[in-house]
Amino acid sequence: MDTKVVFIMGPGHCGSTLLDLLLGSHSQSFSLGELNRLGSLIDARAGEYQKICGVCVRECDFWNRRAGMAILKIYFSQKNRLRSALGRAAQNIYNPYKLISRWSGTRVLIDSSKNPSWVKRRMAPRHTWRRIEPYLIYMCRDGRGVVNSYYRKYPERGMTKVIENWKEQITTMNAFYDRFPHGKTRVHYEALASQPEHVVRAICQSLGIEYEKGMLRYWEHEHHHVMGNGGTRSLIYKYREKFGTDLAAMRERQAAAKKFYDASFYDEIDIGIRLDERWRTELSREHREQFDAIAGDVNEACVVSNVFSCAQTDAP
Repeated sequence: MDTKVVFIMGPGHCGSTLLDLLLGSHSQSFSLGELNRLGSLIDARAGEYQKICGVCVRECDFWNRRAGMAILKIYFSQKNRLRSALGRAAQNIYNPYKLISRWSGTRVLIDSSKNPSWVKRRMAPRHTWRRIEPYLIYMCRDGRGVVNSYYRKYPERGMTKVIENWKEQITTMNAFYDRFPHGKTRVHYEALASQPEHVVRAICQSLGIEYEKGMLRYWEHEHHHVMGNGGTRSLIYKYREKFGTDLAAMRERQAAAKKFYDASFYDEIDIGIRLDERWRTELSREHREQFDAIAGDVNEACVVSNVFSCAQTDAP
């Protein structure tokens, strides 16, 4: 099998990090996380210790040792126009995903950058994809859950603006998904969190890899995830704190991560996958009516009525 790059597309708070880590727990896969954030991380730490990994406490075995940091800077740095131009030129010569596949020793790479513009730019030099198969997963979630998460985190933006931004994102992503000429699948977050084995099995079949039961316990596997949802990653910290050896370091890592996500939901669960539908109790009647008026029609396709209608594969 040639190298396969799985792009996960969706709005923020759609469950993309969860799916990324689940698929990245396969023996043939590697979870990249939000690769579109790699350049900003590299540029922010120029001349200093390159802290890229969102899981490793200290120096990362993958990003700081196995991967070629100098090569990554060429491809992903956006520090100035010259760096950006150099990155575009390098991408036009050799596909960076092929390098990452070689460094990781895997054939399936999971990129949960979520942004359709990122996917379009990565695939622009088509001649560099001759022996690499792209695959698109559109991660859908009930829009009320997404806007509730955003509003909880950024109340100063106002609910109207949050809803309008979500609607605009979904409209753009729907159009991109329809035009995507390669293999593609729609996955609903609610189905994934409720019936993870069923959904992950279906995705593995679409990707042409055999389902592995251990994938569902993503917190037990080695990951070198770039950014992504801190709450979902916190289960990795929690597992390593409970069963690992460097307890003090893991507690420090977990405490630092809590600055960037609502810790209460994840603190209440032990270690496992749990459906987050807090919008049902947190979203006021006024805000629900506001959402329906602005984006109710767009949201119809995002609502899953049957958790077993979770992975709809469309022919390329």
